[in-house]
Amino acid sequence: MAAAAQGVNAHVQPIKRREKTVSIGSALETMKREFPDLTLSKIRFLESEGLLTVKRSPSGYRRFGQDDLARLRRVLLMQKEQHLPLKVIRERLNAEDDAGVTQLLGAGVEPLIDPDKMRPVAPALLTDVDVAHAANVDVEFVREMAGVGVVSSNASGFFSQDDVTNIVTAKQLTDHGVDARMLKTLRLAAQRQAGVISMVAHPLAHAKDDSAKERAFEFATELSAMVISLHAGMVKKELRGEFG
Repeated sequence: MAAAAQGVNAHVQPIKRREKTVSIGSALETMKREFPDLTLSKIRFLESEGLLTVKRSPSGYRRFGQDDLARLRRVLLMQKEQHLPLKVIRERLNAEDDAGVTQLLGAGVEPLIDPDKMRPVAPALLTDVDVAHAANVDVEFVREMAGVGVVSSNASGFFSQDDVTNIVTAKQLTDHGVDARMLKTLRLAAQRQAGVISMVAHPLAHAKDDSAKERAFEFATELSAMVISLHAGMVKKELRGEFG
């Protein structure tokens, strides 16, 4: 008896703070719209078989969050549509849970930004008119963006394909209400990030061999992808705090 109770309690988790939950009766009412034959005893049975992770209120009542309802629906669908036995369903769910934990722990996680995207494109001798035409914007917009540092020409006054990409993105941002002053702030942030990367990668360029600069550039490319990926993650975090 104690062992059975322990087996059930092993699947009990405390309710997350501020998480909206419903009672088992409300969960049944929600699920019965799609699964008319579902009963309270069936839900309790699925819990006892380890197919559901049941949250409990401080007084011990079952409480279902959105993740719990989604999992219950998935179990019922696998029974109804695939006619899978409970053992197979449990194995599949456990495999998915294990995969999710592995992902959360960071095993095999790649940066959000692919390092290859940080490599400069082949040189292109584009005028500001060429860039405007390629980006489908007015040439005045290209010149405005050059003024705030979003794009820049080389010593001969020509732009590259990277500048076209930056102009396209800048136009999308301005269409969403980001003005030139804000874009200048983003440029300053990019300069600071590039400065961090340079401080780390620059010493490699002074090694006493012919490939030192090439190795430093490759290292800086990989490092830049990681820095921008981290920056993206931190921006997401800040926005969650602001609007979450």
